[in-house]
Amino acid sequence: MKGVAINETTIIGDDGKYYKFSFEDVRSGRPIGGERAAFRPDGAFARDVFVIADEGEKRATKDVRSEETKAALKESAAFDRARMLGIASGIVPAVIKIYAYFIASYGGLALQISDNLAVISAALLTYAALGGVARLAHSDDLHVNYGKAMIVMFVAHVTATLASYMADAAHPLAKLVAVIALLLLGYVAFVWGKVFFELARLTRNGLFRVYVCMFFAGELLWASGVLAVFGFFLLVASFFIYIAAWVKTDKVGEEKDAGLFIY
Repeated sequence: MKGVAINETTIIGDDGKYYKFSFEDVRSGRPIGGERAAFRPDGAFARDVFVIADEGEKRATKDVRSEETKAALKESAAFDRARMLGIASGIVPAVIKIYAYFIASYGGLALQISDNLAVISAALLTYAALGGVARLAHSDDLHVNYGKAMIVMFVAHVTATLASYMADAAHPLAKLVAVIALLLLGYVAFVWGKVFFELARLTRNGLFRVYVCMFFAGELLWASGVLAVFGFFLLVASFFIYIAAWVKTDKVGEEKDAGLFIY
């Protein structure tokens, strides 16, 4: 192929592409800027770097981007999707609850449906976001552990409801069922916390750890009853920290060699 050298390492080929080359690929020796030269575009050192699209120039139909560039662009798009899903996992359930409690003023069954919808949307969006991070980190464990925790949380919620009905009926096994529900919730809290600590490690973002600690503290204070008001403020603060953590996330690292532990 022939083209015009624009400097000592770049040629504009007759096909309208820019080529990087070494002197081994140029048949006419060492070309200087503005000199026409014959070269081997498929040589050991030549590689096309981008396509020019000036007025009147025939646009190239071949995608000349390197495989590394394509992979990097694909990875960047996947990362952006994961981060947007993470942000949405905090915003969407918050919007649902704000609408249900303060705008529509739902009550009874409608309020319960809204609460459940908020929880389900948060879980699904978070699972999708963690799945994106896991794929970028070459790990299948992050979102799998989270999904298992969400399933166990549903079972724990049903068990706790059953324990409440059994207690009202003075059933002798009510306390045992309540203990089982607490153990299930403890498992959920442990796995959920480990998932977000691992997320903090993979994204090099300590805000996820702060979020976990603040959320747990808020839940405990809220459950205590006496300090519920402080728990409420901690939970609200943890929400904003969660959103900020996803917004500030700008990279995903590799998982550790041994992989994540399946809980």
